[in-house]
Amino acid sequence: QTTILIVLVTCFLFMDQNLLAPNLTDVAQEFNFSDTERDTKLGGEISLSLFLVGAPAALVVGYWTDHVNRRNLYTAVILLGQVGSFLVLWVESYWQLFCLRALTGIAIGGAVPIVFSMIGDMYSADERPTVTAVVGISMGVGVGFGQGLAAVMGDKYGWGAAIAL
Repeated sequence: QTTILIVLVTCFLFMDQNLLAPNLTDVAQEFNFSDTERDTKLGGEISLSLFLVGAPAALVVGYWTDHVNRRNLYTAVILLGQVGSFLVLWVESYWQLFCLRALTGIAIGGAVPIVFSMIGDMYSADERPTVTAVVGISMGVGVGFGQGLAAVMGDKYGWGAAIAL
């Protein structure tokens, strides 16, 4: 039961990773970006921000994984990412979007060490490879499903709704 919940939450969290991709043109138009600005700011800088804050977040959260209650830490990390995604509905500038997407990077980067630490606690050495593979697959499924859903939602409800969902 706990494993199913971890897999589903991880899948949903990773859905946030690539939500901008199918909506870059719409976002660029809203911020009056040229094609070059669209590509560098939205396609490059924001994607880079996910990594630049996500990687250090993984290290920091990984440290705290051994010092605080993992369930509470996981909940806090997930909420941080989801609040950042939800607040995109009220974005009025590129830098607001940049900062909110960076929160998503913190959540994605921070969730990884917690999830694998919990798996290490919950399963024997013989079971871990299978469970780890399932979690890894859920990450990929989340990215792909999120991007597809963002394309459909963005066309129908606008790019902000696609990210907030």
